[in-house]
Amino acid sequence: MRRSIKQKNLWVLGGLPSLLKLELHLLYGPDERLIISSQLFQCLKKFKLKYELGGGLSMVCEKEAMPKLQMLRLRFKAMETKSNTGFELRLEHLSSLRHLSVTVDCDDATRRRVEAAEATIRNTVRIHPRCPTLEIKRKWESDMVKDERMRMRMRWRGGSAL
Repeated sequence: MRRSIKQKNLWVLGGLPSLLKLELHLLYGPDERLIISSQLFQCLKKFKLKYELGGGLSMVCEKEAMPKLQMLRLRFKAMETKSNTGFELRLEHLSSLRHLSVTVDCDDATRRRVEAAEATIRNTVRIHPRCPTLEIKRKWESDMVKDERMRMRMRWRGGSAL
């Protein structure tokens, strides 16, 4: 498991000429916007990005990016969607995308934040010209908190939100 990923790491990985599948399991989410340009990942068919802590989800695929990508899997923490990187997912230029699978980690997030993240994901798929299939899963849904005040109160006490 790598700690985090930076844009420069993507340039190195994306330049591998015959890379077909890439799974990135990170401890921390990216602390910067990840931009997938048209020069990167020319043969990639499956891409999985998963992280456990910190960071939002900000990934933008430019025109002609990952031209052969068929399956994209993402996992992120809903609580972190208002972090420095925020939440931005632009995939409309992934011309071969057939399936998007997203796991939303609900731990310590409010229902409103989880639903907003899911709505953004649905809108991203809705505007995609190929209309890929979408699968959204929630992880740790029972650990969502009622509202932001409850989340802060539980953090202050050092307890869980159950």
